Amino acid sequence: MTVGTAATTTATATATVESAAALQKSAASAAASKIKAQGASKEAEAEALRKASCRAVASGFTWFITEYPKLLIQSGNGTTLAQSFATYKSTPFSSHLRGAFSSAAQRGSSTCIMFYGQYYIAATLGKPTEYAAVNAGIAGFISGGVSSFVHTIFEPMKIRHGEGIKWSVYRKAIVPMFWRHALFDMSFFSCGALLKDHPYSTQFAVSALVASSVNLFHDLWKTQLIKALPKRVKFLTVLRGLTPTEYAKQMAWKSMDLGANWWLMGFMYQRLFDPPKGGSQ
Repeated sequence: MTVGTAATTTATATATVESAAALQKSAASAAASKIKAQGASKEAEAEALRKASCRAVASGFTWFITEYPKLLIQSGNGTTLAQSFATYKSTPFSSHLRGAFSSAAQRGSSTCIMFYGQYYIAATLGKPTEYAAVNAGIAGFISGGVSSFVHTIFEPMKIRHGEGIKWSVYRKAIVPMFWRHALFDMSFFSCGALLKDHPYSTQFAVSALVASSVNLFHDLWKTQLIKALPKRVKFLTVLRGLTPTEYAKQMAWKSMDLGANWWLMGFMYQRLFDPPKGGSQ
């Protein structure tokens, strides 16, 4: 009886020690995972800021070459290249500078939000390999929608030269801006997840071209609505006026702008920060 009791006590003590060791190991593993997650979050935040700074510089440069001409072409269905060129030449240099700074602030800030937001949301959703592009798209839609509230602050200043921030314009522009950004970022990050092994310049430029074809209609609606305010422009009105020729022209200029902008941003990021491999977010 004494021997049996002693054996039972020994077994119980051994089990208790093993259980305590397992709990300690589990706690250590959880702590390590938390530290790793915090480190990954900080790195994602730093990466988002680096990408934002590169896009801000790239946007200030491409404003003069591709973005402002694109906005002039988008200002109304049927706007000719000659009309756009005449407007471009007659625009005061101060307005050009204001547009360039607005573009840098706008695209830089929204890039920071979209990349960090996409990372955080995708991490929350989980990233099983077979659903990586889907998760990236969902996260992009949400983060793009959020970034539109910042983007809309600057867009009217680029389209309506000489005007500051107006609540009446902001309030009416937010709906097309939301859909424009949500659809763009959804397509951009889904495509980016599929091209994650390519250089950043290729990944960003191709993803931007694909996303441009998805959100073109809402992009045109956004530009024409902001330009015409306080007169209202309906989404269906923009669609009805979009002939195949007009669509091809608008798509060409939009692709030229965003393709060049994102390629330059990716090229700068690759050169300045020289990551070991291209592009996963």
